[in-house]
Amino acid sequence: MKKNRAKTVFGVFVFFMIVAMAFPNPSCERSMPDYYVPGKALQVKLSVDPASDALAWVVEDSPPEAWTVSEISAGGVWDNVNKKVKWGLFLDNNKRDFSYTLIPPKGEKTQVQFKGLVSVNGADFSTQGAKTSGSGIEQILNYLLDRPGGKRIDPNMDNKTNVGDILYLLK
Repeated sequence: MKKNRAKTVFGVFVFFMIVAMAFPNPSCERSMPDYYVPGKALQVKLSVDPASDALAWVVEDSPPEAWTVSEISAGGVWDNVNKKVKWGLFLDNNKRDFSYTLIPPKGEKTQVQFKGLVSVNGADFSTQGAKTSGSGIEQILNYLLDRPGGKRIDPNMDNKTNVGDILYLLK
């Protein structure tokens, strides 16, 4: 009896491995800066691979409330009712890159959440990659005080945090 059970478990495992290889999952990867500066524009990028079995797919991303959205790439649109940036309907399985620009409100200081998804053949898959972004001022203070959540602020990318970088944040 134990032998048959082991064979069954092994058979089920092999079946699911074949299914997983035959039907690859789509992916949607978000990238953006680690921090934001209130009132200054930042770019959000989405890289989507709908998978080889995609017949129809769409993409949507939900930026933080009250942030200004502009410069939506690739024919995307802003859905003001649902507060989402949307792209599609695509009737192929081609990989695509999307982007949009955001401007946080001047008084924003909090850690913010981003949510998004790619819907392929009627199934939804969450966006991976960057999901949160914190205020640059908060992160520089944490970095200088050696507290958790601190990140080196380096807008001019000279691999140093200096007075010029801090002044850039305070403008």
